[in-house]
Amino acid sequence: MFSIQLFFIIALISCVTQKSFTKKKYHFVTVDDYDNLYIHVYVKPGCKKNKITDMDFSSISVDITTKDVGKECNEELIKYLAKVLQIKEDYLSIEKGESSDKKVVLVDETSKISQEDLEIRVAKAWRPLDVDAPEYKD
Repeated sequence: MFSIQLFFIIALISCVTQKSFTKKKYHFVTVDDYDNLYIHVYVKPGCKKNKITDMDFSSISVDITTKDVGKECNEELIKYLAKVLQIKEDYLSIEKGESSDKKVVLVDETSKISQEDLEIRVAKAWRPLDVDAPEYKD
């Protein structure tokens, strides 16, 4: 009986310590076989200011100042993301969701930005006070 209790205590301690040292990351960025990055974005048009308002496990939420989802909104989104990611607008394009509020933005592999660097730059734009790239939540 004592050995079973000891086993469960050791298992519980190992789970707790392993979890505390594991960095959890968002997966709003995916990578294909050609090293192209895809950013999953939820766009909210008609806002006062262009900004990243939220990051959840599967996408980022971006406020855009243009009124309707469409060509103008897509252009504004590309300009804003290029500014946040510090890359040229030519490296970004809308892969899916041209007329939807849920979009997939392609970051061309020629931009030479890594997935980790992209995630850090987005996190800094979302929470500018966390200069050292915060540990990501689930």
